[in-house]
Amino acid sequence: MADRETLGLDALVDVLKAAGEPTRLRLLALLSAGDLTVTDLTEILGQSQPRISRHLKLLAEVALIDRYQEGAWAYFRLRQEGRRVALIRELLASAAADDAILARDAIRLATLKRTRAEKAQAYFSRNAAEWDKLRRLHIAEGDVEAALKAMVGDEPVDSLLDLGTGTGRILQLFEGIYRRGIGVDASRDMLAVARSNLDRAGITKASIRHGDIFNLPLDGQSFDLVTIHQVLHYLEEPEAAIAEAARMLVPGGRLVIIDFAPHGLEHLRDDHAHARLGFSHQTMSEWLQKADLSLEKTTDLAPEGGQEGKADCHHLAGARPARGRNRCRLAAPASSCRGSLRMNGRTPYPVDCDGLRFSFEYFPPKNDEMETQLFQTVTALSVFAPAFVTVTYGAGGSTKARSLTTVKRMIGEMEIANTAAHLTCVGAPKAEVDAVIDEFPGLRRAAFRGIEG
Repeated sequence: MADRETLGLDALVDVLKAAGEPTRLRLLALLSAGDLTVTDLTEILGQSQPRISRHLKLLAEVALIDRYQEGAWAYFRLRQEGRRVALIRELLASAAADDAILARDAIRLATLKRTRAEKAQAYFSRNAAEWDKLRRLHIAEGDVEAALKAMVGDEPVDSLLDLGTGTGRILQLFEGIYRRGIGVDASRDMLAVARSNLDRAGITKASIRHGDIFNLPLDGQSFDLVTIHQVLHYLEEPEAAIAEAARMLVPGGRLVIIDFAPHGLEHLRDDHAHARLGFSHQTMSEWLQKADLSLEKTTDLAPEGGQEGKADCHHLAGARPARGRNRCRLAAPASSCRGSLRMNGRTPYPVDCDGLRFSFEYFPPKNDEMETQLFQTVTALSVFAPAFVTVTYGAGGSTKARSLTTVKRMIGEMEIANTAAHLTCVGAPKAEVDAVIDEFPGLRRAAFRGIEG
């Protein structure tokens, strides 16, 4: 297993050097307790943003922390696995509990989380009346959760993904069976609520991400269990969300869907933005089959006493990849080109790839208009989840400046981590080549060609 692996001398020295500085060790201690932004860290440590950012960059370069984007904010956290991180946890556990500096950081972190929780609760309270109306349409929450736990079982899983996580309740409900969990939601307000709830519950092995359910910011075939709880009825193309969820499953993984059965409460369309008034067994089965999933079990729950005006909480539907195949089938609303491929204004069509892996090579743009077109193409082709992409250097280095900015933007804004930069060295003196290489600080990969001698 990863945590039992040993480290070579160079890797060990890198980790110790990274952690062997007071500010960076304090950062690691804070990030081991949850997700924090640079602003959060500057408030806690009382240091400048550039200084904190530089330390975070050094920690990221030795694979000790993760960074992910949420709108204009970038969140950081201690990585959840790997021998390097296991060593860091051992170091943190060795720190004196009464150390004055670490104790002060912990107090400031608790204050920050309390403020975060108050803001989240304020949002929750503002919307509580509407949510109470919605809850009266559902089966009792305890009954749904009991049925859900019975379907999932208590067998441990390595990874859980909750789509449309809302308040993060599913991550709390199954906290005892997963090693790592991720909740994804499109609402930043709800992300704040979920993050606050996880903090309150002391759950650090789960994280919250902002993302589009049709085009998830995650690697495929990464999760043993994926849940979609009361989300599909809000979507115009729920089958596309199921297909994207199927892409997330490891071979033999499970997808569990909880949603309404067909009902006639038309006012939900206007009052609560329901795009679908429930789903039949047949419809759900067809969508699962299209995603190459086999339906294993369906459980129906009815309102107590068959009360009128309530919508049945329909199928807890459990499915697995059919025939043990790894599918990469994506589809999406025609209006978005997410999860589907749209090129040159043509009608988008679903991408279906059986175990194939793709890589793309892009030419740097010559002007701002071409740059806009380039990143539209990069976004469209992202449905293929490329293993890596490369950016050329241009003939004779004619576009080297834009090569640099393109690579940085792909890694920073679009979070395409496996981005390589070409460097054409033909006809260039060594000093010029060295200068260009120096322009690519912090990039973990680079592709070189045309080197002679």
